[in-house]
Amino acid sequence: MDLSLDDLLSGLEAVQQKKVSISLSERNTVELIIKLKELGFIGNELLYTANGREYVTKDKLVTELRDIVEEHGGRLALVDVPALLGMDLGHCQAAAEGLAKEHSSRITLAQGEIFSLSYFKDLANEIEEKLQSAGVLPLSDIARSHGLSMDMLSSEVTKALGTIIHGKMDGIVLYTDAYITRVRCQIRGALRGALQPVQMSVLKQDFGVEGPAAFFPGLVDEVIAAENLKGKIVSGSWIPHAHLQAQQEAVSSFYSQNHYVSKEYAKKHGVTDTIDAYMKGMDPDTILLDTVYVSPQLVHSLIPDVEERVQEEGFCNMLDVVPIDFSAEDASGLLQHAQKDSSSSGIFSHTDIFCDTIVVSHSMVEDISENLRQEATKRAKEEHVASTMNKEVPPESGKSTKAGKKKGKKVSAAEETEEDDDSWDMGKGKKGKGRGKKKAKGAERQQQQQTMDEASSAVKSKAFVIGSICRMYPDMEDHEEFLSSLAAKMLPVVSAAYDKAANEIFTAGASRRRELKEHATSLLQSTFYSLQNFSKGVEVLFETDEVQRTSAERHLIKTLGSACSDALLHFLSADMSQQDEEEISAKNSVKRHLEQAERNAIIQQCPSALSKALSDVVSATRSNQTMMEDFQKQLLEAAEESGIRLKPLDKKTEASLAAQQKDTLSVQVEGADAGPVLLAAAVPLLILTRMKACVSLPGKSLAPAIQSLKEYLEEEDATHLEDLHKQVIEELKSEESRVDSSLSDKVRALALSKSHPISS
Repeated sequence: MDLSLDDLLSGLEAVQQKKVSISLSERNTVELIIKLKELGFIGNELLYTANGREYVTKDKLVTELRDIVEEHGGRLALVDVPALLGMDLGHCQAAAEGLAKEHSSRITLAQGEIFSLSYFKDLANEIEEKLQSAGVLPLSDIARSHGLSMDMLSSEVTKALGTIIHGKMDGIVLYTDAYITRVRCQIRGALRGALQPVQMSVLKQDFGVEGPAAFFPGLVDEVIAAENLKGKIVSGSWIPHAHLQAQQEAVSSFYSQNHYVSKEYAKKHGVTDTIDAYMKGMDPDTILLDTVYVSPQLVHSLIPDVEERVQEEGFCNMLDVVPIDFSAEDASGLLQHAQKDSSSSGIFSHTDIFCDTIVVSHSMVEDISENLRQEATKRAKEEHVASTMNKEVPPESGKSTKAGKKKGKKVSAAEETEEDDDSWDMGKGKKGKGRGKKKAKGAERQQQQQTMDEASSAVKSKAFVIGSICRMYPDMEDHEEFLSSLAAKMLPVVSAAYDKAANEIFTAGASRRRELKEHATSLLQSTFYSLQNFSKGVEVLFETDEVQRTSAERHLIKTLGSACSDALLHFLSADMSQQDEEEISAKNSVKRHLEQAERNAIIQQCPSALSKALSDVVSATRSNQTMMEDFQKQLLEAAEESGIRLKPLDKKTEASLAAQQKDTLSVQVEGADAGPVLLAAAVPLLILTRMKACVSLPGKSLAPAIQSLKEYLEEEDATHLEDLHKQVIEELKSEESRVDSSLSDKVRALALSKSHPISS
């Protein structure tokens, strides 16, 4: 059916005026659109607005975005778009990316902003205007004022060069041809007019030239090449030819006047890369040293001065005669050249070179050698005398008065114990005296073991040699390096002289040391036999009385045990003998009782293992807790560690010792004129003859011993012996003679009775 336009308009009006029977609310309309999108009737092209009441298509959003960017001058921050378009930032960002992708030649998205081509054209026109006005324009200023990155600005400026912007770009600086021409003219004038070195950095600053570091030097090189200027660039400075010529003449003049010139002086005067060739060209005979160039004339003039000083002082340091500009290497090189020179080699036939620069005469070296030999020999003798006369333990430093008091208490306790051993009482008066007292505790620091060659090391040292040389030549104290070098050469001389003297001293005393060791070994073995014999006798005497047996054994340890330890220490100290052969014989020397300080001194000089073994033995002799079996074991270990193997007591030796003791005690009994002396000899003699046991008893053990003897004596004889013991105790207490002579005669007869002979 064909309808005219009027019919259609009338139909539209009728439809519009017709009232609908069903009306949708705004909320229902939104839900309906959402449902249509879910069912696929409407695509994703429909976008929500910020207020949620309107919908916009993506194409419409892109069109509006392009228009609004142009309205803002071609540059708009992306964060400002949502407020202007009433859209979410995500939709705006997607629209911006689509716009930049579709119109990449006209729209740019960078730095969170949208740029149009018109913006960059306006910027290029602005840059061109400023460049033509100033002649030079740093892009950093434009980037800072417009808030653009250097990469973006450089890229856009590069595109506009030759079209909108008329100039040249070097790095991040724009120049006009007129500006470069002006700078060239300034450089040419400055270089032509310079008479002194000119630093390029100063020229650049004076001209106010902007640009990268290589820009200005490049212009300078172009000007020098184009204008053929005479001069050169050295270390960033322009050196004009006139200045170079004047400097070289100064170097030549200095060399002619002083016969040397230093490399530093030449470099300061412009002679650098070609200095060796320049000096050889000026003087073919010049001598090239480490830091200076020397004329042969200087060598010939210095050698006589050196020879004169050597004759007067015995030595000469080349550093004292050469100019101050010479280093030690230069002085050494000068000496080496002089030695090769036939005209000056005569002085070196009777001299030596030390530290490369010091010339020393042979006569001085020989004098020093002889004096050092004498000094080393003298010191060897002095050290021997000191070592043989001062072998006592040095007093320990840092000990307080309190420590001294403790030590004093300790000694007093020991003395009290010894007095208690000598008591002849029956054991009721001083029961427990001295027992239970604790010895003073203290961390006694033993001195570190001093090596036998300590004195030798002191003499065979550079310090000793240097000190001796300085005493001979006080003027040499300031020449430390020379003294060290000279001492190194003299050290073998000193060592040989000291060793020779020490060997002679040692050889002279070898026979005495051998004799001392023999007597000490013999005394140790015999004393050890006696200790074993008496220990065996004590076991027989006090077989059932453990307390008395222990007391008697400790008495043996303190007497015979101490003698054994002293004999062993005498053996070890044979090489450290404190007495000369003329003063005391070796046999009597080893019998001498040692003080505790002497024992400590000997022990400290022994190796660690031996030192510990000896310390245990000496400590055992002073202790009230040591058992006889433990002591003998310690003594055997210490002797074996010392190289001595002690023999155990055999039957033959035991019988011999018994016979000897019987003879000795018999003589003492016969000659005894006092009760205590008679009792002290009679009781051991009766034990020997009746019980077949050799004993050595302290005074307090006599009463228990008499009790053990009773069963081997007649009742009357036992009574006489007990009565004599009581009278002796009363006599010792009253300090008056109260022993009945008739009773003494009876006991003497009893002891000397031969009714019980000893079988040999």
